[in-house]
Amino acid sequence: MRKFISHIIFTILAAVTVSCSNSYEDAVEQNLREAEMAVAQGDMTVAESVSNNILGDKQLQDLTPRQLGRLSLVYMQLADSADQGDHVSHATECYRKAFEINPDSANAFYNNVAPEHTAHAMLLSAIVHSSDIPTDSLHLDD
Repeated sequence: MRKFISHIIFTILAAVTVSCSNSYEDAVEQNLREAEMAVAQGDMTVAESVSNNILGDKQLQDLTPRQLGRLSLVYMQLADSADQGDHVSHATECYRKAFEINPDSANAFYNNVAPEHTAHAMLLSAIVHSSDIPTDSLHLDD
């Protein structure tokens, strides 16, 4: 009987854990869609608020590389409208974390963005890669 009760408790806890995990994943996806739609509609205030909530709710490592990629592109589009420094900073943070979590998935995402996002993805890549080059390795005197 004790073993049976332990099994039931374990099963319930596992179900609750999966349920919470799925509800978080669903919430992130819903928020990302909302941010992307707000950008598409030109409502940068809503897009910024939703994007900042995504960053504030969980650690970046809890997001998938695809979610981080999508979020980075939202921030790059926000950078076109206002407060460029903070938005680009958030975008590069998401970009780096996506590659840290899974380089193959991140690479696949950024190499297959929709044509309207290609310029933002390329610019983001250039920003990150140029900032990764140590300035002391550049010899302008030579």
